[in-house]
Amino acid sequence: MLSCSSFCWQDVRLQKTTAPVAPVTSVPSSVDTVVVAPVPVKVQEPEFKNVTFGLLLPLQLDEHFVPDTIPDDEPLILPSAVPALNFYEGAITASTDFVSKVSKIKLHVIDIGGDSLSTVTALNAKIKDTCDFYLSMVPGNCNIALVNFAKRCNRPVYILSGSNTAILDGNPNIWLSMPSNLTSLKEYSSFLYSTYSSSNFMLVYRDVRKENDLAAFIGSIIDSTSQKPNTCSKVNYKSAGWAGISAKLLKTKRNVLIIPTNDESYLSTLVRKIDEVAADYDIMICGLPTWDAFETVDQALLKKLNTHIFNGIYIDYTNTNVLNFRQKFINNYHNDPMAPAYQAFDLITHLTSNYEKFVYDFDKYISKPTIEAPVGGFRFERVGENGGWENRNLSILKYADYKYIRINK
Repeated sequence: MLSCSSFCWQDVRLQKTTAPVAPVTSVPSSVDTVVVAPVPVKVQEPEFKNVTFGLLLPLQLDEHFVPDTIPDDEPLILPSAVPALNFYEGAITASTDFVSKVSKIKLHVIDIGGDSLSTVTALNAKIKDTCDFYLSMVPGNCNIALVNFAKRCNRPVYILSGSNTAILDGNPNIWLSMPSNLTSLKEYSSFLYSTYSSSNFMLVYRDVRKENDLAAFIGSIIDSTSQKPNTCSKVNYKSAGWAGISAKLLKTKRNVLIIPTNDESYLSTLVRKIDEVAADYDIMICGLPTWDAFETVDQALLKKLNTHIFNGIYIDYTNTNVLNFRQKFINNYHNDPMAPAYQAFDLITHLTSNYEKFVYDFDKYISKPTIEAPVGGFRFERVGENGGWENRNLSILKYADYKYIRINK
């Protein structure tokens, strides 16, 4: 009994202690909820700016607006102003073609007239609105006035052609957009020897001062490149004639005949004479940029004799960019673009694309292939410690398929 009652009591006690307890519900007090929106991050847009080009061009506008004594339907355009007009039209094409979110091209034309007095007067005039860059067709006889203009405006001034590196000395704002004559001859001569070093080199000239000077200079550069004196044998054609050339031709080597002449008639005769022995020798003739315009020299012989020349401007009319530019230019202006049109397009495009990133930090400028320099683009290098800059990109051309093609890289 005790055991039973004890057991029953323990069981009842257990039941009492394990009885369920109602849960206590906790109700949170109401709190106002504030949603904080993120602060928008303001994206800073790049500063938009105009890139202004001053064009120093001999447009001769006053002469064009002189009343015509014999009026007709065609407007008067002076032949001497046509290259400048082409340059201006090329510049317009660049300004309309260039697409950028941060800059726009503006053109400011300064007519420098057609004579030295008009040019100097225009350059000495007060500069009202300074441009970012100036592109100049100022003739070489007005270089002093151009240098003073560059100092006054304190902006880069690009000379298109017809100058030498002497103008760069002490003038950091002067730029040559084409290699000077001496630089071109150095590059050309060095290329010829470096490329054809195992050949028999011969300089053929006459008793003409310019030919004598060119022959002496080319010979000195080749000697310097080869580091051997008299690498080029020299033939005075006026005194030695064909016999002088014939005596120095070798059958065991390629014969590189360098003929520094601008005389079309003389060259035409000499080329025919060389062709008479071409079957017996490996001959290559090398000349000057003017040969590209010669019409009476037998074109078939130029090809046969592996003719080489050089030029600061080279337009490859099979290049897609050239074809596109040419078609656009013809559509807009109804004439085929001359070399200055290509120069304007290339320079303005090159300078604007770099200026919007680097301003005047020229050492950072990136050179890309251009229309007139499809290999390498511009190669501007400073001349001297505090001097100006010169474009060293030169085209070495070989006559093939009745046209000159660029062969250097």
